[in-house]
Amino acid sequence: MSAAGLEAMLEYREYWTESKRPASKLRSPVYIFMGLCVLVWIAQQIFENSSLRTSLSLYLGLSPEGFWTRLWLWQIFTYGFLHDTGSLWHIGFNLFIIWWVGRELEVLYGAGRLILLMLGSCLLAGLSHITVMYTSSYATPVIGASGIAMGMLVAFTFKYPHRTIRFMFLIRMEMWVACVIIVGLDVIQFLGNEQTVAHLAHLGGAFFGMLFHKYQSTVIDGVQAFQSKLERKELRRQRLEKAELDQRVDEILAKISEVGLDNLPSDDREFLDNASRRYKERQR
Repeated sequence: MSAAGLEAMLEYREYWTESKRPASKLRSPVYIFMGLCVLVWIAQQIFENSSLRTSLSLYLGLSPEGFWTRLWLWQIFTYGFLHDTGSLWHIGFNLFIIWWVGRELEVLYGAGRLILLMLGSCLLAGLSHITVMYTSSYATPVIGASGIAMGMLVAFTFKYPHRTIRFMFLIRMEMWVACVIIVGLDVIQFLGNEQTVAHLAHLGGAFFGMLFHKYQSTVIDGVQAFQSKLERKELRRQRLEKAELDQRVDEILAKISEVGLDNLPSDDREFLDNASRRYKERQR
């Protein structure tokens, strides 16, 4: 690995560990995701009466047939960007939850960990839905960021369980009570076999939010420890390589003092030229 590669690794590590400095709106994963969802929703509205709308749902929405049978693996993430075009409630409520809790979660965990939370919630929500629905007759593709919103909401609740909010903008209650109500409704409706909403996807996202709160520090610390080990190994390799290079150059310079530059073998000349270029690259 080159010095530039090592520098990139260090920057990557800082991206994952930064937790106190929120990104600008143009770089924030919360606002980027919300913007993409709105753009996709507008595209769905524009092509609502065309064949392209069907293609968007077919190829980007998540279905057991598409994912398991046709191996359209991208669906496990792309379904989160699509929403119901017949109602503002679907996209509006999801993006409100993501905006509401996402801003604080980004300050708390940093952009890198927040992206992990969002991707993990989307993944587990989708897998939960299509795994159970694989043997059922429910073939309509699931769409929406509800699983992501639920994962973020649960992670936020575990962090701030006693924060007082206005549930549905009306009733004052603590965060944990509101979360229990929301998750409980999904459990009841799923057990009641109500399939117009992907309740199992909501529960999958919620479960990942709980896992994230409990294990994210352990997982990220493990990743960082592994990165540190790679960094130390790379630094040792670079030091050894430099020592070997310096030793060979010293031997060739000693040979020049004995026989003269004109009598230096061509392979030694070529080595000196290469060594000169490498020294210059290190000084940049």
